[in-house]
Amino acid sequence: MNDRATGFDTVGKIMLEVGRNDEAVTAFSALAKVNNDTPGDHHYWLALAQYRKDDLKAAETNLERYFESNRRSRESLQLLSDIYRAASRSDEVTSRLTDLAKDSNDVDTVNMFLGDLLVEKGNGAEAAKVYQSVISNSGNADAYIGLIRVDILNGDARSLMQSVNKALRARIRPEELMPLIAYITNNREFGENVVKAAVAVVDDGAADQDAAATYFYGQIAAALEMPEQEATLLQATLQQNPPPALGIEAMSKLGVNQLLNEKYAEASTAFRNLLAIPGLPKTERLMSLYRLSFAEVELGNYDVAITAVETALQLEPDNAQLTYQLGTIQLQAKQFDNAEKSLKTAIRLADGTRQQDSIESQGRVLLGSLYTQLSRWDDAISAYQELLQMPELNDTVIRRGRMMLSNAYVQKGDIAGGEKILQEVYAQDPTDIGINNDLGYLYAEQNKNLEQAEKMVRLAVEAEPDNPAYLDSLGWVLYRMQKHEEAEEALIKANSDPDYRDATIIEHLGDVQQALKKTAEATRAWQEALDVEKASPAPDQAVIKRLTEKLKPQATDKEPDKTSQPDSTEKSKE
Repeated sequence: MNDRATGFDTVGKIMLEVGRNDEAVTAFSALAKVNNDTPGDHHYWLALAQYRKDDLKAAETNLERYFESNRRSRESLQLLSDIYRAASRSDEVTSRLTDLAKDSNDVDTVNMFLGDLLVEKGNGAEAAKVYQSVISNSGNADAYIGLIRVDILNGDARSLMQSVNKALRARIRPEELMPLIAYITNNREFGENVVKAAVAVVDDGAADQDAAATYFYGQIAAALEMPEQEATLLQATLQQNPPPALGIEAMSKLGVNQLLNEKYAEASTAFRNLLAIPGLPKTERLMSLYRLSFAEVELGNYDVAITAVETALQLEPDNAQLTYQLGTIQLQAKQFDNAEKSLKTAIRLADGTRQQDSIESQGRVLLGSLYTQLSRWDDAISAYQELLQMPELNDTVIRRGRMMLSNAYVQKGDIAGGEKILQEVYAQDPTDIGINNDLGYLYAEQNKNLEQAEKMVRLAVEAEPDNPAYLDSLGWVLYRMQKHEEAEEALIKANSDPDYRDATIIEHLGDVQQALKKTAEATRAWQEALDVEKASPAPDQAVIKRLTEKLKPQATDKEPDKTSQPDSTEKSKE
């Protein structure tokens, strides 16, 4: 009994924690006996154990013994309400709480609980009276939170804004307001009215609006997915000379808002302003540099983005996420050697961390993409195989990995290997339109299973009738089946978007037109395909050579070999 670790109090609470309520009752009953049944905290714990056993009468008796000690914890008041509710006596709770507030050292605790209970019951008028009495008697600032809840209950946006200002002047901290957002946004119309009213105050240039209040309304706008209003309120917060910590938070959220809404130049400015703040905490500095890199990538400033991430890595050299981000940007900037090194390092650094699965899987996907761009097919195959050997991959990643692995085999020249993988995926889900397209196209490239291939690619086209890759597959299958007029129709549609020009799809149109003896049209198509391929970021010399041969005068009057090896890549939905 003299050892707290083995005393009745500790053992009883542990028994309550694990749901062994009979033993908890035994422990707290023994503790009450040891204390000669003197009113105290042990009576509350005994009452709680008895309540959980549905022994409501005994629970109420011991809870009243606890109240005799002149204690009024919020937990004990909640237990009282629970007991009365379980005994179908909820209408007596208010009266009992009023009695408990008399001659109590914890009168504010009782009245605050009473006010909250009245709000929950929808009695806003009585709740407001209780909160106002707390303010008048003790000046307890928590009562202002209660008044805000009354305004929420009444759906009064203007009154809520007045109550928020009063709460902040009473030294309520901004973070104490944040839990109220869930109550406000529970009624979307009311939440929107609060945001509109706050924006109107900003537009009117009201000088007495507290920066913390403006920020609070901005967070309501964020919760309601009102990005324009959120940005307006965050900008206003920054113009109201907020305290340093609040200013940093508002600036950070403003940058994220602009980044998500594709205002990349503005986002870059926001993150640079953050980074210029003296003494900016390390965590915020790292995050600002990380986010800055995203904005600069979207602006096409790859070197600036790389510098941002490298600066962050100076602060935290072994950060796997930052290293992965560096590799991603280097890959986009065509810095292939650096990208390969960074991605491999990121995978190694992520080992054994919470980020391991996502960084390893994404890293291997990007490595495969890198090797594909460099035509390093064996390395691409290894990257995708290692990806697919990872445990607990989700179905989407597995499907994508198999499709990319199949493409790598095809590009290497192992058509059978690529086809086998697609057939395995198709067998698992014959309704997958991407797989239907890719496998059907591969059949067409090999000039086999053409009737099945037509059915497969038509399934894809029916699902996405304007997808140029699917239309190209259909056109190519029809071409192989000697249905040249239908093939031309599909391929003309595949090439109808002036903003989407693909050398392979244009070349296919030329091949079909040549088969239809439309030599001039075929020549124009092949020339455009050649121009498009030469202008691509990574021109394929084999494609350029093939098109150049087709454009030679002696080649324009004969149909291309329909049994040739695949002359283009698979066009997966991805």
